[in-house]
Amino acid sequence: MDEQEADNVFRQLISILGGLGLGWVAAQVLEQVRVGQTKRESVPMEQLELPRDTLSSQLEVPRGGTRGRKPQRKKEELIKTLEYSRKDRLRLLLDGIKRTVIQTADMESEATEFFRQEKSDDVRFEPDEEEPGEAIRLGQAIGGRKEALGKLGALISELREQIDAN
Repeated sequence: MDEQEADNVFRQLISILGGLGLGWVAAQVLEQVRVGQTKRESVPMEQLELPRDTLSSQLEVPRGGTRGRKPQRKKEELIKTLEYSRKDRLRLLLDGIKRTVIQTADMESEATEFFRQEKSDDVRFEPDEEEPGEAIRLGQAIGGRKEALGKLGALISELREQIDAN
């Protein structure tokens, strides 16, 4: 998958998430993309474009004198912000989808299994008094989604392989 294809898939997935009521996932990913990724870099002090009086000594004198030794040059560790590539943006979005949908469903499955082992099959989630809606029994919510979640996980894995292929 090239950068243009990655951008097209990214835009389509953002649109799909909005239509499914998961626009908040898209918003968080877009915010992270806007902020960018950070990278640490060691830069020799002499390459820094700062006034001399703001820098500490450029040469570190070894203890015990300098006879026969070259002075060590100091380096400054800087953090820089980089833009995400189109492929990296897509990876970030796929991570967000996986965490939001698949891993949340996995937690729900584990909770369901725990309560089944404890013989507590009648755990229900009730809507707030102000909110319309019906109660959902634990296990009922995930039962019909297992197959779809498996397919979604496989599609995310396949997309990742296509991204990494080039």
